[in-house]
Amino acid sequence: MTADLPVVHGRLRRRHEADNDPGSLPWHLERAGRLQQVLDRAGIADFSIDTTRVPLPAVASAVLKAAGWA
Repeated sequence: MTADLPVVHGRLRRRHEADNDPGSLPWHLERAGRLQQVLDRAGIADFSIDTTRVPLPAVASAVLKAAGWA
């Protein structure tokens, strides 16, 4: 699953709102972009689902279909 980097950053910020380790958010924000590049270069995905503007039930359905489970 992928999402545009600004969306990933927003999701990370929401997840870290009540974090007891506020210093970890900057690391995750910086790392998200790097990981996206690493995975893109590795070319290991069997399929990719863009979750940027897709509701969760639609993401789940797309994953099931892409994996051949539905």
